[in-house]
Amino acid sequence: VIVNILEPSIQASALLAFIFAKCHPQRPSLSPHVFRLYPLNRTSFSRHADIVQLAETVIKAFDWKAIPADHSYAIVYKNRGNKQLKREQLYKDIAQFVPDHFKVDLKTPKTVVLLQTFGRTAGISIMTDGEYQKHNEFNLGKFVE
Repeated sequence: VIVNILEPSIQASALLAFIFAKCHPQRPSLSPHVFRLYPLNRTSFSRHADIVQLAETVIKAFDWKAIPADHSYAIVYKNRGNKQLKREQLYKDIAQFVPDHFKVDLKTPKTVVLLQTFGRTAGISIMTDGEYQKHNEFNLGKFVE
């Protein structure tokens, strides 16, 4: 199920981080229907060119000056149901839009460029201040108890 927030001033990633922060350190109650939530601010079709264009739009619009220069970043890409996308090429094409002075840290990044594909749909958001790891990738089953 995809929930589309129609109000442009409300970012899905900020809303989900706010909800999880209110529950922290206890996890929200589990549901038999929801195991993981994906905080994706923008969506497009999951063709390579569309994803790169979406990433360029989102990354260039993001306020990178608000992120300290010593913070690291990672591109977290999860592909579900689209076998035509080439992971390494997507990483290269998307990473070119991130300012050069940020270092890549795949284990504990402070900033995460989150890219998810679900068949023909792709979504992206940028999570800051380590919130993606703090909330265990928004996986309700792994949430800190």
